[in-house]
Amino acid sequence: MEPKRNNRNRATSSKTSNRHKKAGKIVYFPGLHNRPVIEKAEQGVPLTLELCTDIANDDTPTLVDREYYGTAYIVDDEKTYTLRLGIHSSGLGIAAMDMDTAVACVIPGMPDKEQYIMGLFFIDELYPAKYMDSVWFKARENQSFRIEYVFGSAVLETSHDSCSLPLSNDSVKVKDDMVIIYQDGVRDKIPNCCTFFFDFLRIQIKVIYE
Repeated sequence: MEPKRNNRNRATSSKTSNRHKKAGKIVYFPGLHNRPVIEKAEQGVPLTLELCTDIANDDTPTLVDREYYGTAYIVDDEKTYTLRLGIHSSGLGIAAMDMDTAVACVIPGMPDKEQYIMGLFFIDELYPAKYMDSVWFKARENQSFRIEYVFGSAVLETSHDSCSLPLSNDSVKVKDDMVIIYQDGVRDKIPNCCTFFFDFLRIQIKVIYE
């Protein structure tokens, strides 16, 4: 029965189109009217980046977005949270970082009353500067807590669609009670005929009260 319905729909659509042609009218499709066949997509890097003065003894400048950098959140025991560290770019263009961008993230493993997760992004267009995003966590009632990384949760993703690229477990290392995520570009993870843009490193963490 389904093929007959499809044929009937195509016939109805064809008759509708022919009627409009005879009447000298243009068929209107919502969301597509007057859209160009090809248009240039601009890279959506925000204009609010500024030099970070919080870091001492650093050989290269560090840029941050003050609207999001260093935001603090209250976290609860035994809860799992999804974090997105990166550039909050405009959703009208393409993402802010390309496939050659190196990404580094440090997740502390020792208990503390405040925890700090930092992401660094080494973008060719910003060299020798780098971009940094960070998030602070506090527990309720000044409680000491630790953070556990959800293994396999590291993903590069855009801010305005469902495009994402999971990172392999080889990108995750444990050193001195810290989890370090590092990916030096993703050229080897995609076909040579393709490219890739992203805005965020997405990870998941679990909070454990002491």
